[in-house]
Amino acid sequence: MGLPIGFILGMLLNLAHRGEMQDLEKRDLILNQTVEGIIGEEVYLHCLYTGESTIQFSSWNRLDSAMKAKKMAGYSYINGFFKKDHFDMPSSVTNLTVRVNVTSLDLEGEYMCVFNSEEDETKGQTFLSVIARPDIAITLKEEIMNRSLYHAVTCSASGAKPEAIITWQIAGNSPRDDIFSVTTTRAAHPNGTITSISVLLFPLVLNNESTVTCVVQHPAFTEPKRANIEVDTFDSPVVSMETVLMHEGDFQEVTCKATGGKPHPNITWKLPKQLNNPIQLLQTNITQNNSVISSFRFPTELYEGQNVSCSFGYTFLPFLTTRTVTLPVYSESLKEGQPLPEDVIVVDDNLFIRGPVDLDHGGLYQCRASYRKHIVYLEFTIQVIPKPLLPVTFPPNITVDVAENLNYIRIQCLASDAVPAANVSWILPPEINSTVQSDVTYSNSSYTARSVLTVPACITRKYSIACIVEHPDFMQKQVRQTTLPVCEAPSVTLQWSSEWQSGVALARLECTAETHSPAVLVGISWVAQCHGIDSGSSEFIMSQANFRTSQTGVVQSVARVSVYSLTGCTVSCAVEQEGFEEPVNKSMVIPALGPSSIRVMVAEVENVQIWQAVCEYSGEGLKPNISWIVPDEDAEGQATVEFVYNGTRVEISSTFEFELSMYEGKDLICLVQSQFGQDQRRRIRVPQYSISSVEVLNKTLVHRRSRGQHEHRLELEENLSNQKIVLRANGNAPSYKTACYRSDGSAAHTDGMALVFPSPVSDWDAGLYICHVSYHHHKAKVLLQVDVTSEEKQHFIFITICFTSAAAITLVLIIVSCVLCKCGKSDPSQKKTRMERESLSALMQDPRCSERTLSVQPGNYAELAHFSIVFDAKSTV
Repeated sequence: MGLPIGFILGMLLNLAHRGEMQDLEKRDLILNQTVEGIIGEEVYLHCLYTGESTIQFSSWNRLDSAMKAKKMAGYSYINGFFKKDHFDMPSSVTNLTVRVNVTSLDLEGEYMCVFNSEEDETKGQTFLSVIARPDIAITLKEEIMNRSLYHAVTCSASGAKPEAIITWQIAGNSPRDDIFSVTTTRAAHPNGTITSISVLLFPLVLNNESTVTCVVQHPAFTEPKRANIEVDTFDSPVVSMETVLMHEGDFQEVTCKATGGKPHPNITWKLPKQLNNPIQLLQTNITQNNSVISSFRFPTELYEGQNVSCSFGYTFLPFLTTRTVTLPVYSESLKEGQPLPEDVIVVDDNLFIRGPVDLDHGGLYQCRASYRKHIVYLEFTIQVIPKPLLPVTFPPNITVDVAENLNYIRIQCLASDAVPAANVSWILPPEINSTVQSDVTYSNSSYTARSVLTVPACITRKYSIACIVEHPDFMQKQVRQTTLPVCEAPSVTLQWSSEWQSGVALARLECTAETHSPAVLVGISWVAQCHGIDSGSSEFIMSQANFRTSQTGVVQSVARVSVYSLTGCTVSCAVEQEGFEEPVNKSMVIPALGPSSIRVMVAEVENVQIWQAVCEYSGEGLKPNISWIVPDEDAEGQATVEFVYNGTRVEISSTFEFELSMYEGKDLICLVQSQFGQDQRRRIRVPQYSISSVEVLNKTLVHRRSRGQHEHRLELEENLSNQKIVLRANGNAPSYKTACYRSDGSAAHTDGMALVFPSPVSDWDAGLYICHVSYHHHKAKVLLQVDVTSEEKQHFIFITICFTSAAAITLVLIIVSCVLCKCGKSDPSQKKTRMERESLSALMQDPRCSERTLSVQPGNYAELAHFSIVFDAKSTV
């Protein structure tokens, strides 16, 4: 059991060690764990090393399924910067921020950023998630189901990752479940994308909206995408029923007709009971472009006086209307031998007709005269000549009906229940475009004449039309006048807003035309005028959507134009309405663009130990490209760019990070490149800094050491806390970093530019200190020899100095006395050397340096052969 327990403990320790190593690896990194990219766009992978080691190699590596790494971009101190495939150059050695062009789903996966120095390796992982925008398409198809016309609208979102969500809207609301049905399918592709297809199905007879909207939601869209399509709406037909005698009276043909309906209605018949008669009835059905016709033929002798009805309707709706006709009754009188009529009598030899004489009195008569057996017969014919009579007539009933539609106006003039049929005609202005359809039907022994006038829905002037009815019973023509409604000019509004596309500011122009009259808005066109010259429609990016409601007609057109191209120009939308000769115009002026500005600055980034050159651009209309040109390099420098759109203005900030040692005292150039304008350059110089030396502001004694170094000697008071040795750097750097160490390598406490002893000072604090003052790569140091003293030590030193000084003075006096005595006894020959002794005495009394050592070369004065007097006074007073 001992071996498994030891193995388990070893594994646990190994895992703990690996966790600590991972924490150490990520501790000096700033990176995003997950990054999302969209196919067709660019994405940035950020990885910043914040450690203090000197990086010699850094790279972005892609990890495959076997966790093998492939270098994509980075830096090598031998070859410099490099990149592969869709990766761009990194920003710097320690900043691996890199731009990636996302072209396919294959770029999704794990990426590792690695920083190598002489001491260690630091790395971290980022997962790049790639999504794909769907392609949206919408189509319309007509289908016949259950003998009724349906519309099937198909909306597809293909090639999406993740799956797109498709919903429908009818007049801004979700479709009703009792009318519309929605079927959605999805298909997954080997490349990881998904195609979603949604079908909206509805019967045409139940639809009263002309626009259907497909709404597609996807993470790659900032807002849902909408696709509109026009569909047909229900329209009532004009129906009629006619009876015609065919084939010399053998058949009565009854015809039912529906004109102008959308969709076409179904025609059903209600026939007399004789339908079960063995004699077959003949029926015909004809469907034309704009009408549906159904006919039945009835044998005249079998169906006289019978009622026949036809109904016009739809499968899912009750019948709209029913028409009924009664087949006519025909009769014929025949002459036969019969007794004399009651009003015809025989008186003697005379035949009397009491009268009045009627046509019935005519015919063949036979008279018989007899006398016993003798009989005489006489046959004669009475012919009754009829008196001319006027025919029986009935005047018609005249009615005029007006039906308005969005596309046309129908005016029906009806002269019904007349014998004979009336004549119906129209009096119209010649400039009105119109059509007339007339027919005559026979029903209930009377005639009905109908004439339907169709005129455009929109008339710009006030016109009166007249229906003229002529009939024998009328002494003069009957006139029925109708005034056509006058169309109002559409209400046009023009609004604009700004948006950006591919670095170009676009003015989004929305022209909306609304009319409350039954008129047809033909369309909207655009024109731009700059300095009196029409630019035409080539400058416009059109996206038009039209919709109508039952009460108002609305047409809307959206155009996008470049603000830069048409700045200060006048843009107009022209609305054409049927019936109006001139379009209704609405204009506005594209605002003029303001001036652009460029500002360049260079500064140190606090707490990061790097420098930044910042180029700020502010302008309107176009988003330029900003890059950096650095010294001693042909290629442009890499930088991070941030921009913000504010209306038609864009604010761009390009930040170039570098180490001070790379470009100190050199010029950096910000290059601003516009799509249409000239390149602009702004130059800025990186400051040149230096640190010549470090001074000690405390009172010190300077001693010269080897190699030209100087050592500053000073004393600290024993048992006194918070004593400072204040330093000052001689240079032009804006700030300094101070670090002090003892001669054994241990760190000393510093506060700003001072070496601080926070605890009470003891003999342990004495010794040699080395202080480094630096600013980036500029450095200077100073050597400090620290001694520790106290009041007792100072008193002892003072007494010692006084005693030593007194002894030295006494010795000097003795020597001087001896010399003077010898001088008094000397002979004249010795006067020669007196000047030399005076010079020596003057040299001994030279007050210029108390620390200077005095030496006399051996000669005639043996007693002054070699001696030195050294005064060394140490005090903090």
